[in-house]
Amino acid sequence: MLKSFKTKEKGIIMNYESIIRQIKAKKDIEISDSNIKKKLIYLQERLGLSEEQTRKVALRNPVGLTLSIADDDENSIESKLETYAELLQLSKSQVIEMYIKFPSMINYDVKSDLSNSNKSIRVKLDFFKEFFGFNSAELGELLYICPQLLGVDIITDLPTSFKTKVSKLEKLFDLDKKGVAKFIRDFTSIIKYDFDETNPMGLYMKVASLNYLGVTNKQIVENPYLLGIPVFDLKFRYMILSSVFTNEEIFRNTYLVISNEKLYARFMFLNKFDTRIIRHGLRADEKRFQKYYKVSSGRLMKEYPLDKKALAEIEMMYNETHKDKPLHFNSLEKNSMLEMAAPIEQTLCQV
Repeated sequence: MLKSFKTKEKGIIMNYESIIRQIKAKKDIEISDSNIKKKLIYLQERLGLSEEQTRKVALRNPVGLTLSIADDDENSIESKLETYAELLQLSKSQVIEMYIKFPSMINYDVKSDLSNSNKSIRVKLDFFKEFFGFNSAELGELLYICPQLLGVDIITDLPTSFKTKVSKLEKLFDLDKKGVAKFIRDFTSIIKYDFDETNPMGLYMKVASLNYLGVTNKQIVENPYLLGIPVFDLKFRYMILSSVFTNEEIFRNTYLVISNEKLYARFMFLNKFDTRIIRHGLRADEKRFQKYYKVSSGRLMKEYPLDKKALAEIEMMYNETHKDKPLHFNSLEKNSMLEMAAPIEQTLCQV
């Protein structure tokens, strides 16, 4: 029976029995329990991964645990990471960060340059260099931030392939290939989106929701972070912000990334002040907010909870001043906002 192992360097206790069970349940791989344990220890001691990082890498890509960890094997985990570092002109630590974000990157062939293969990293790197007009170092910078690009299909014409998505972006945003390349560089996460026009959570619905609020497709291209705003939260945040900011200010800046809970609580607290103070308070970072107003956003979120009454209040407030173009929350938006209880700001990637 395997026991928990304490690493000498980090003092981390890892329950190997638990993680091995999860790996075996997630995907059937031909590797013994003792070998899995050896690979997990290797990830921590050799690559310097924390317990949480090790668990994440192992569960997201259990096949990677079948790779060799021998020093003299050119197809070993570490050898592959070193090849990535060489090809992308990155440091070993940067490549390890990429690996944590996208564990499947070690499954690819880093040595051969076989054409018409989605598994050949050299083929993909050449493709991306030409597409983006990048040299190795510039491509390395992009992939360091968004290593998931390594997983896209660049060979086929399937609906989910890179080529198909590029074609749809050209049509949707009226861009040429050079324009699409810049768009993807600025907001690489877009490649992960579902391009199915019937998907209520996909790219087309996000664009339609933004269009309805008055954002043009040109503005979306200029401010691609807007596509990262959860579609069910967009209307609520816009209703609050539009009370003191113009559309241009809202869409040009990143005010929309503030979480629903924080935005609502701050707005209710600041609403007794004049517009200038409301504008300042809504967009202030947490440290500055506490300095000026002597209260934390966390405390305000407890005092002004986001509930059904709050949604109705914001909807009524907005529509009283926008009778020419009223907005209403649908049931999906209401349920989504009320179920999401984490008062954490959205992150900008992006992938």
